[in-house]
Amino acid sequence: MHFQLIFNRTVLSLALVCVLIAIYAYSPAAKSGKRNAGRTPPDPEEPLPASSSPLHRFKSAGIATDNDACSRIASETLKLGGSVVDAALAALLCNGLIGMQSMGLGGGMIMNIYMHNERRAYTILSREMAPRSLHADNFTVFASEQQLKQSGLSIAVPTELLGYALAHERFGKLPWLELVRPTLSLCHSGYSLYKHQYDALILNADMIKSDTLLRQMFVDPVTYNFWPIGSHIQPPKQLCDTYEHMSIAGPGSFYKGSLLARLYADLHDIGSGITKADLTYAQAELKDSIVVPLDEYDLHLTPPPGSGHILGLILNILHTYRADFAAGSDLDALAIHRIIEALKFGFVQRWQLDDKADKVVSFVSVDSMSKNVVNNVNLVTS
Repeated sequence: MHFQLIFNRTVLSLALVCVLIAIYAYSPAAKSGKRNAGRTPPDPEEPLPASSSPLHRFKSAGIATDNDACSRIASETLKLGGSVVDAALAALLCNGLIGMQSMGLGGGMIMNIYMHNERRAYTILSREMAPRSLHADNFTVFASEQQLKQSGLSIAVPTELLGYALAHERFGKLPWLELVRPTLSLCHSGYSLYKHQYDALILNADMIKSDTLLRQMFVDPVTYNFWPIGSHIQPPKQLCDTYEHMSIAGPGSFYKGSLLARLYADLHDIGSGITKADLTYAQAELKDSIVVPLDEYDLHLTPPPGSGHILGLILNILHTYRADFAAGSDLDALAIHRIIEALKFGFVQRWQLDDKADKVVSFVSVDSMSKNVVNNVNLVTS
């Protein structure tokens, strides 16, 4: 039995993604329509070309995942009568197989679910946790950060499936087996290697090639190079067996059932500090999402350790400058400076809230905080 657990997986905050995309969309690099070759800056006067992406129109639902295969699985789940959460879980299980460099059974998750009939949103918090036996002294034996990252002590307690189980129990309709079955079939048939995964292989070449199963999966035994983009990738039988067992026994088998002993044995073999108790007592939480008003809209955001409060603060800071942003067709240097300051002040707040903080981020606190930030923004220096 073998599990490839993801090292130091981080859930990227929605705030960072949304706002940085906005910055890029107005930047000269985006308007040039070209990749920046070398270090020569692109021509900011060059008009943006038409997008090469085809226009899609959807009758019932629009689904976007990291891979077409996972989007199709989510679509078929909806056609079977599954809920939106069922479709999301089916897609996540697929992404965990095809996109194992980014997520999977060995990670953790945060899910924000809006229930239209209730007019409210819920957050499932199921982030990875440090083993209970881990102490600062454990890290003194490593000569470098890279050495630590490649050791078993860098692995956190995996909680991804706990989050899936809670989401399915609370918001799902289809049997668990129906959600796992498409990914199990994909595991047996294999998939095509794509650029993002290939790039991840290159960045982690030593680790991948030193692992027996990953080497068999991604490395040409003749040339000892990684298979080129577009090559057929066949996941190992051990991983497919895990999906099959979990599809029948349920996600709880990973923590308290028949898979627990084998998972613990694998972790122990690579020097992990995770114990059976860590796995058995791990939990996912269901909480109300944070609601932050923004004009006539309500933002439904994830509480800590998610960064919803950061997104709410940043958008309220930027809201103050909305009239200035709308006055011009392009963002000038001052506007970009204000966006950077909003990001900077926003992310300072992230480190002032503990993961277990019960602080309610209300409209009053966010509104007053954002006004205070605006008054302290230096329009000349950062």
